[in-house]
Amino acid sequence: MPEDLVEPRHPSGRELTEVERCLFCLYLAAVEAKHLAAIFLGHEDRKSDGSLVFTVMNHAVIVIDKFVEGWDTFNGLAKSNDRVKKLCAAVKPLIRRLRAWPQLRAYRSQAMAHSFRDSKGRVIHPTAFVRAGAVPAASDETMQRTILVRLAATAALAYFEPDFEGIRPLLEGYPEEPKDPRAMTGDARQAELQSLAANVNQALQGLGIDLASPIFQIFA
Repeated sequence: MPEDLVEPRHPSGRELTEVERCLFCLYLAAVEAKHLAAIFLGHEDRKSDGSLVFTVMNHAVIVIDKFVEGWDTFNGLAKSNDRVKKLCAAVKPLIRRLRAWPQLRAYRSQAMAHSFRDSKGRVIHPTAFVRAGAVPAASDETMQRTILVRLAATAALAYFEPDFEGIRPLLEGYPEEPKDPRAMTGDARQAELQSLAANVNQALQGLGIDLASPIFQIFA
């Protein structure tokens, strides 16, 4: 954690308990899952937007695995906390379904959050995970998991409602984000992009690259 960032303290002034930390993380992941699901729920026409589906599904994989990771930490408290043990047992069917993808963590780490290399430095295309049946191919399957995330999180927050209400101001009462003093106008940003592109194009031409090559249309 950067030195200028510190963990928030409980509104009473004390440090957070580990249960409160877990609820903090589960709540935030579920908020993300809620927003992801809202993009498509009741908006069937959006499912035909390939770029939107691609972007949302990729981020959903990260959020789902983020939640499962947070739940693993929460479940780890069951050894010494009987209430956590009982809640995790009650929600087990949801968590089991969320774990149905055997290589979700590897897919998240290698294809979604990092640069397409495995731990040995080998490159693997993201679709290899799909072809191997390690992760879903259907967007509806992914969206279903975001709903399960919300259900499991709600169960935890409800069972530990006093603990959650105690830290709720930390999650929902945050101040407005400061304005970026370096913020640029749209015109200034466009001028910067044009200047950067012109400088790089000149350098590429110096390397003998034909700027009219069809390869420049790949990401156009």
